[in-house]
Amino acid sequence: MVEKLPLHHVIGNHCLSVDRATFLTRLRQPASYHRIQVAPGWRLLLLDTTEMSGHSGYPPDSSLGQEAAQYLDNHPLSDSEPHMHNWNGGIGKAQLKCALDPYP
Repeated sequence: MVEKLPLHHVIGNHCLSVDRATFLTRLRQPASYHRIQVAPGWRLLLLDTTEMSGHSGYPPDSSLGQEAAQYLDNHPLSDSEPHMHNWNGGIGKAQLKCALDPYP
């Protein structure tokens, strides 16, 4: 039975030792984040939590690179945000919208 289950990969911070496109191509993933309907009324969210990281691999002049830099600038490492190291991550606005949108 297990052999028939689909396999889905998600990006983690150690995956970015290769570029994002290579990772997605080699693992046959359609995007760094997506959602899959697994049964009526159920969906599986595959999130890319490296997107808002200082190590996201997005070019600094890209929209995601700029969004990540702005997020990190607005949330510096501090006593109130001790988790805000540049290797930590989060999801950007477009990914959050994808996660929250009702499934068609």
